[in-house]
Amino acid sequence: MKVDSDKISLQSQLVEILKPACITNCKSRDWCSATFHGYQLRYDMILKGSGRKACADGLSDILTDHDFALDRHFVADIGVEDRSDHDTHISMAVTLLLIAD
Repeated sequence: MKVDSDKISLQSQLVEILKPACITNCKSRDWCSATFHGYQLRYDMILKGSGRKACADGLSDILTDHDFALDRHFVADIGVEDRSDHDTHISMAVTLLLIAD
């Protein structure tokens, strides 16, 4: 798979926004419609620490309002899926639709 600099930048920005989250897996696939093309991305992550619940609870609002700095793409859709609260951590996934400018 070709590595795109915007995907790398996006992952770095997500890590910064989601501290203390740890990305455990990333899946990417090409996406296109009749008029647009880009990527569908999924970042699986784990949140640990005493503030994990508050971070997870506010995550959807934070991500929706964030303006990601990307060179050749924009985030058309973003969301949080598959949240699972455990005794020591919270696991979840951030899904994105990245469209080429």
